[in-house]
Parts: sequence; C-alpha cells; structure tokens
Amino acid sequence: MPATLEMLVSFAADDARRRGFRVVGIYHLLWAVRQHEPELFVRWLERAGVPPEPFVKLLEALLRPRRAGGGMPRDRLDNELLEQALSMARRAAAERGEVAQAIHLDGVLERLAEDPIRSLCQRFDLPCRSPERPSQA
Repeated sequence: MPATLEMLVSFAADDARRRGFRVVGIYHLLWAVRQHEPELFVRWLERAGVPPEPFVKLLEALLRPRRAGGGMPRDRLDNELLEQALSMARRAAAERGEVAQAIHLDGVLERLAEDPIRSLCQRFDLPCRSPERPSQA
C-alpha cells in the first residue's frame, strides 16, 4: 500500500524529534520518502541527474542527530519548503479526488521556491543536471 502524505509527515516528524531537531524540514520528508517509497525517491534523483549513493550520504550527514542548543540557519527555510511541498501535493491530490500520497509529491519538488535536491547538490558540490527549462519555439 502506498504511503499517504500524512504517514510520511508523521514519520518525518518523529525522526526529526528523535534526532534533536526543533522543526521538521523538507529533508526530513525526503528521508521518509526514501525509507517508505524508495523507488519514487530514486526516480527523483535520476530525473535530477544525481547519483543516489552520494546523495543519500549527504542527506544522512545533514540529518545527523543534533545536540541541544540551536537550530541551523536553514531550519526555517527547510520548514517553509516542506509546507510548500505539502500544500502543493495536497492540492494536486484534491484536484484528482484522491487521498494525498507520496506520488503527489512527484513534480512538486522542482516547483518549490528552492528545489531541495538540486540545492543540496549545489551546497556540497555533488553533480546534478540543470533544471530543464521549457523550450522556446
């Protein structure tokens, strides 16, 4: 059975708390998708031209457990990206009269204010394909 969006958000929130994060961000959701919908996760990476193994290692490093203290400067932005992605995916599901599932995130990540996959690659110099622009005819 495909994972619903609410299940993934719950998994992401539980994982974030366990790791010591104060807020849940887009990368926690990506990690939850990787765990519960691995084919979809790999498809996103392939579409972005990103090698899965090094990307997963970056994601693991980014999500390492935190000690008490403060949040990283990106936590708020990552949370905003998460909220944008969830809103867009829920809207896509509602338009089709469906329950929001991980598949409704397909195509959403690239349309966010910042594509989280490409952004992580750029921050850590991991090769990825440039976003595809519509051809001008």
